[in-house]
Amino acid sequence: MTKRKPRKENGSHPEKYVQMPDSERTASNRLESLRGFFNNTSSCVAVYEARSGGEDFAFVDLNEAAQRVEHVRREDVLGKSVLDVFPGVKEFGLFEVFQRVWRTGEPEHYGLSLYSDERTQGWKTNYVYKLPSGDIVAIYDDVTERKQVEERLWIMDRAVESTANAIAMADLAGNLVFVNSAFLRMWGYEDRNEILGRPSLEFSREKEGASAILEALSHGDTWVGEMTATRKDGSQFEILVSASMIRDEAGRPLRMLGVFVDVSEQKKAEERTRWVSRFPSENPNPVLRIASDGTLLFANEASGALLAARGCQVDRPVPADIWSLVQEALAGGIQTAEMQVGDSVFLEMFSPVASEGYVNVYAADITQRKQAEIALRESEQKYRSVVENASEAILIAQDGYVKFANPATASLIERPSEYVLAHAFVEFIHPEDQAMVVERYRRRIAGEKIEIGYKFRVVTGKGSVRWVHLNAARIEWQGRPATINFLTDVTESKETEERLKQSQEATIRSLAMVTERRDPYTAGHQTRVGELACAIASELGLPEDRIDGLRVAATLHDIGKVSVPTEILSKPTKLTEVEFSLVKEHPQAAYEILKGAEFPWPIADIILQHHERLDGSGYPSGLSGDEICLEARLLAVADTVEAMASHRPYRPALGIDKALEEIAENSGRLYDSSATGACIRLFVEERFHFAEDANVWRSHA
Repeated sequence: MTKRKPRKENGSHPEKYVQMPDSERTASNRLESLRGFFNNTSSCVAVYEARSGGEDFAFVDLNEAAQRVEHVRREDVLGKSVLDVFPGVKEFGLFEVFQRVWRTGEPEHYGLSLYSDERTQGWKTNYVYKLPSGDIVAIYDDVTERKQVEERLWIMDRAVESTANAIAMADLAGNLVFVNSAFLRMWGYEDRNEILGRPSLEFSREKEGASAILEALSHGDTWVGEMTATRKDGSQFEILVSASMIRDEAGRPLRMLGVFVDVSEQKKAEERTRWVSRFPSENPNPVLRIASDGTLLFANEASGALLAARGCQVDRPVPADIWSLVQEALAGGIQTAEMQVGDSVFLEMFSPVASEGYVNVYAADITQRKQAEIALRESEQKYRSVVENASEAILIAQDGYVKFANPATASLIERPSEYVLAHAFVEFIHPEDQAMVVERYRRRIAGEKIEIGYKFRVVTGKGSVRWVHLNAARIEWQGRPATINFLTDVTESKETEERLKQSQEATIRSLAMVTERRDPYTAGHQTRVGELACAIASELGLPEDRIDGLRVAATLHDIGKVSVPTEILSKPTKLTEVEFSLVKEHPQAAYEILKGAEFPWPIADIILQHHERLDGSGYPSGLSGDEICLEARLLAVADTVEAMASHRPYRPALGIDKALEEIAENSGRLYDSSATGACIRLFVEERFHFAEDANVWRSHA
């Protein structure tokens, strides 16, 4: 059994975690710059030593991010059991992952989970793998803040969707731009797309009455009343409507909001009450008869509580306010009034019989309806509050200008709301991002299908730059196309992402230097291959993210040559069969070095396959056709062209023409035809050339 070497406790040694053959310890010593990556990465990294056959794990190392997140010092935890430092790790489930990874050697992702003990609590994601030394490495991130934001957004959405009242929002032209699930159910629809964009008048039987509501809102802020609505199947029902005009801080109207309650059953009950009212003595509701001089002539049995509350008696004058309504009814027709009796509310209707000189008063209990009206207003306030108090900036853009913006928008841009509404939205966008944002806005307004969300920079009123993530959709606003936009400030996560990217690039450059220092004749080869490979990928229309991954793979594609003796790499004559077999091992060696590294792309697989050929004649695995990933096929073409065009110890440069001839002759057999075609076009049309370097000879120069 190999004896473990004593550990150094002063400083971190991330080069121990690069999986490289024992024969290459000299090369690994050159990865000193990885120490900075280990300690400066934003992700937490902890290294553990297995004890008692995997029954316990003790801290071996802890990077700066982990010390910061966990509020511990490295020197205080080294050598201690993870169970002592994090007593909740078993309940958390991560301890079992450690044991499995230690036993099987297979890495595992441990998804979003809540860790908690008496000292700390937070949501975390973990990636755990085993080193050749037997140590366990856990790379994790604390995403507690992100989780809390997601929960708040979910609660806000549920507040609107879970209410039993129907809610709808229309633009100033009366066209619907939003409805909640209760609206769909009440009107008998299943899909919002059947409703959005249609005039709100279409959903009411009383077109003139609905038009009157729109007109009333244009002069006031609220309207409450009843009307008849029409369902999808043509059936009609009675609704209580509470409508309001939403205005900006300057008082300008922005949109109309309606909250609706189905009162069909209540209306049926009222209709029955009106029918029964022809027989006062049998009516279960209060019925009174009052003479023109104010004398109470008759009251049925159901009127007892009402009479007591109003202080009325048969054959005695009624109170002055009631007599006033009697006189108004005799002079001008039916009058109505509401009266509170205990916990109940009654609607009194004064119906004149002018020819006889008296008024019949019919009272109906409308307590339930009044409660519905109160609930209606409360729902409206809640919905308005969701938008006005949202932490996310919400704005509507039309004709290039901001037509509506909630308070969070002004806070994000650090400008007063009046200023935001008076200027073109492009003025708040970083100059380098303006063209991109305007073009996507133009295409969305035109009805083209483009990505819903993307990131760009805004410039605040104080001159600072913030990154935002935009989610946008096309809507109708005042009868014309507009976009509703939801902006989330992602400055911190973007800066963290940029720091991580820079740290990663520094690591990649450090690794690339290992190869070039051992093989000075190919200095710059990996960089030039990367430039050509990315140009080919761009020519073929690959997305930027995949091109970035290809650039990383190209920059590191020969790192496996650290396993090849220097005298072979620089040999000025043809290699022997044995020597060439050693060189052919470099893709596999590179794979072993990089397979444990965390990249957002399959870098190790791309490099492993870059010497494979379409007909299966390549190495190391003899893959063919689509078994070879696209990035590896592009890299193979770029590697071949650059290698043939450059000087080597065993031959002079063959030139670009010879290199292009090679890939053209073997297009579709050895090399991907789309990649060879793109490469040849780039050189023939002079849209690409290698950076000036003595090692590259260009026949077209």
